[in-house]
Amino acid sequence: MRGPVAAPRPRAAAPAAPPVRHPRPGRRTPVRRHAPRPRPAPRLPADARMRDLCRQADGVADARIVRLCHDTFG
Repeated sequence: MRGPVAAPRPRAAAPAAPPVRHPRPGRRTPVRRHAPRPRPAPRLPADARMRDLCRQADGVADARIVRLCHDTFG
């Protein structure tokens, strides 16, 4: 007959696994923006363009048409 059996020795706890680190994403390529477009030249209002046309027509077109043009557009 054997004597009392000893309890098994406690094992050393395994070291904790290091925390999982996610790899950093690579650098993003820089965003290319469109080149700025120049603004179009401001246009004169239609009345101003017609006034210039009436002045240019003076002496070239029939006097009645020029008078009608001046009466309408100045």
